Order: sequence, then C-alpha cells, then structure tokens
Amino acid sequence: MERPPYRLVLRYNPKAVSLLRWIPEEKYILMDHLSPPDASQNGDWKLYGPDFSYDALTWADGLWQLNEAILVKGDAPPTAPQPETQKGLIPKK
Repeated sequence: MERPPYRLVLRYNPKAVSLLRWIPEEKYILMDHLSPPDASQNGDWKLYGPDFSYDALTWADGLWQLNEAILVKGDAPPTAPQPETQKGLIPKK
C-alpha cells in the first residue's frame, strides 16, 4: 500500500515569491498557482513563478484535495480591455 505524502514541495524560480497561507474562515490552504512563463518551458521548474491565479488545498475524506483556479475574496473576474479614452488617458495627437 502506498503511503500518503507528508509534505508538499513547491518547485519554482528562487527569485520568485509565492504565497502559501492558511485561511481559517474558509478552512483551506491558499497558494499561488505556479506555472512557466511559456508553455514550451513546461517542466523546467527553475522558470516557474506565480501567474496571478490561486489554488487551494482542502481536507476532505481524510485526504488533501487540490482545487485549482479558485476565486479569492476581493478578486474581481477578468474584464475586457478598455479603449484608452475610457481609462482616463488622453489619446496621442
């Protein structure tokens, strides 16, 4: 019988900063989703870093479950780009 893991090892760029935090209100461990800057670099862990999305680990049925791409309180869903005039910028003449 295979034993469950006792630790989680996150491999990513040593110059990057990654979030890993217990959120007691939600009862999960929140962490940055780590990915390479380009899909062609998949598996080259030294290039991985946060991609501005979050994953969570929740405890269910005696196991940790990974929930990917969760929304965090205060996160706004992505919006469509706005024309420069709507951003309050003055167009170039």
